[in-house]
Amino acid sequence: MSNQSWGAQPSSDSAGKSETAEPKPVEAQPVEAQPVEPEVVEEELVEAELVEAELVEAETVETIIDVEVLDAEVFEDIQRGEVVPAPSPSLGAAALGLAAVTAIVHIIAVVVSSANDFDLGTTLGYVAIGLSVLAVVLGALAVILDRGRRLGVASVALGLVANPYILLLLLQLVGGAGAA
Repeated sequence: MSNQSWGAQPSSDSAGKSETAEPKPVEAQPVEAQPVEPEVVEEELVEAELVEAELVEAETVETIIDVEVLDAEVFEDIQRGEVVPAPSPSLGAAALGLAAVTAIVHIIAVVVSSANDFDLGTTLGYVAIGLSVLAVVLGALAVILDRGRRLGVASVALGLVANPYILLLLLQLVGGAGAA
């Protein structure tokens, strides 16, 4: 490695020293076409960073204050140490009941259609589709709102399987894969 790399000056008394001696610092040569002093630019940059940091801190403080106010408004009637009861699972139970009714209506629609009453079977099929959509929506709400999450998940699954249109698509997918 040479002493002259990275701006080091060659030493005049290098007889007893190795090449790994520390290089002497080199003074920077001034550039003639320098329109703005670097100290002014650095000061403006530091001021801009401080202003930006102050803005970020101010936004964060406002957000924290808003959350504290919101918490105070939402939980104003709850005292420290008070046990809050668990939310009622009634929405999930209602959604699961609706999904069960959907499955029953779908079964009745298939039986009626098998008995050559296609108009009633088609109407019951459309009713089953509407009920299954309602069961899936209510089940998803139960999951989101924590009003019977397990029941809500079960109602979403049963509502999707009991939907005649989705069941038709699934059976076509399985039937198409087996025929190939």
